[in-house]
Amino acid sequence: MRVLVGRDPRFGQTVLNALFSFGLAVLVWAAVGARITEEKPFNAMVELRVPPDVAVEYRSPEPLPGEQHPRVWVRVRGPNEVLSKLSANEIKGGLEVTNLDEAALERGEERELTLDKDNFRVEARGVEVVPQTIRLRVALSRVGKRAFRVKEEITGTPAPGFHRTAVLLDPDEIDVSGPRALLAKQQPPFKTEAIDITGRRETFTSYRKVKTPDGLMPEDRVRVTVVIEPEPQEREFDFPVRIVTSSEVMKPAYALDPPQKDWHARVLVKGPVEALNSLEARLAAFKELPGEPFAFVRLTGPLESGQTDAYVEVVNLPRELTYTKTKFAFALKEVSK
Repeated sequence: MRVLVGRDPRFGQTVLNALFSFGLAVLVWAAVGARITEEKPFNAMVELRVPPDVAVEYRSPEPLPGEQHPRVWVRVRGPNEVLSKLSANEIKGGLEVTNLDEAALERGEERELTLDKDNFRVEARGVEVVPQTIRLRVALSRVGKRAFRVKEEITGTPAPGFHRTAVLLDPDEIDVSGPRALLAKQQPPFKTEAIDITGRRETFTSYRKVKTPDGLMPEDRVRVTVVIEPEPQEREFDFPVRIVTSSEVMKPAYALDPPQKDWHARVLVKGPVEALNSLEARLAAFKELPGEPFAFVRLTGPLESGQTDAYVEVVNLPRELTYTKTKFAFALKEVSK
C-alpha cells in the first residue's frame, strides 16, 4: 500500500467550492429576505380640508403638543427593505369635509368622520396602506372674533428694598379669533405669559403673548410695563412751624406759649430714601425762602384762653413724599390792655 504524504490539491479545491456556495447562499437569503413583503404600523398625521371660514376642533384623537393635526395608526404593506427606511412623516392622510350645515356650524357641529386606505398617500414606492377603517371625532364651527380683556401674570418679587407699584397693559383688550361656539364659552380675562420680576430694581417694559385655550388665536401681543420703585421708608423731621390766621381771629390780643419763634413740630414723613435724604439736607440748611418746605397751623376763631392744639400741615414737600397728620399743642393767654 502506498502512503500519501502532503496535501492533495483536490481537497483544497473542494473547500473553496464549499465556501463559495455558502457565501452565495447567504447573499441570496439576504436578498430574498429584503424582498419579503411585510406589514408595519406607522403613526401618520391626518389633515381635514375645510373652507377657510370654518374651524376644526379635533376631539379624538387630539393633536400632539406642538402639532395642529392629530396622528392615527395605519398599517403599511411592502418590502422589508423599504419599510425599514420609511418614516411616518412620509405618510400623508387627508379628507375633504363636505355637506356643511350653516345652522349646525353656528352652534358647533359634532361629527364622526371615517377614513380608509384611499385617504392616505405614501411617498415611498413599492408600499401601500392596508385596507382599514379609521375614525375621527371633530367639532366644526364658523370662525369668529371676540374682544377679551387682558390681565397680567406676574411671578417673583423685586430686590430687597423695592416693590411693584403698578402694571400697565397696552392694549388691555385684544381680539381673539376661533370657533364661534368656543369663543362664546370663554370667560374673560385672558392672562399674558408670565413675567418674572425676581430681583428687579427699576421699571421695565416687555412684550408678552396672551394665553388662550387650544383652538383660539389672539391677534396681537401686549406691551407690559411693570413699575418697580423703592420701598418707602419713614423718618421723623423737625419742621419750623408758622401760624396761618387773620387779625380778626387774634382779637382780643393773645400771647402764645411757647412763643411763635420757638415753634417746631416733629412730623413723620414717608417716601423713597433719596427723597428723604434730600429733605433732610434742605431742612438742615433751612432758610425762609419761597419753595422751601415748612409746616404751619391754621387758627380759626373764636379762640379761647388756655391749652389748645391744632393739626400741623406741611407744604413744599417733594411729590413722592407724604406725611402723617400731627397735632401741635400750645397755650393761648389773653393779653390785658
